[in-house]
Amino acid sequence: MALVTGLGSCAWSSWKDDGHEAACSPPRDKARTLNYKAQAVRIPLVSAIDPSILDLQLGLEFPADLGDLNATSATEVDISAAYREKRELAGKAAQVVLDQPDCFNDLYTDQASRIKRSPAEVSQVVMPSPAHCKDGWPSTSIGRQGACSHHGGVVPAQPWATLVFD
Repeated sequence: MALVTGLGSCAWSSWKDDGHEAACSPPRDKARTLNYKAQAVRIPLVSAIDPSILDLQLGLEFPADLGDLNATSATEVDISAAYREKRELAGKAAQVVLDQPDCFNDLYTDQASRIKRSPAEVSQVVMPSPAHCKDGWPSTSIGRQGACSHHGGVVPAQPWATLVFD
């Protein structure tokens, strides 16, 4: 009798797990597809380790090229638009996760909550700049001793854009 009860319990658990997987497969596929679309959006001139970009990803594996430091012709408008597009797609993926929390583990629901709290828009983009004198003097001596000493000092180069949020 105990054997029959044990087998019945295993069959019920298996059937229940199959039903859960079948119900969770569509939202998982939808969230995954939207997340891949969000990952495909490259934000020009923004470092891939920028936390505002990393926060827009679901899962454990992040692409190495979330930003695009080689897009030298990008403007503030291009950067803002790319961030807005990435945030919109990531927000849709996050909403799928939050609407079906039983289908996702805590890592995904935590990340989805963080995405939904992230700013929808960039309020300002500080563009990359070469090293220069604080007062604007065009010194050719930067990198050598004495450069900009009478011009307020050297402002270090900023190799990538910085996103500013309100």
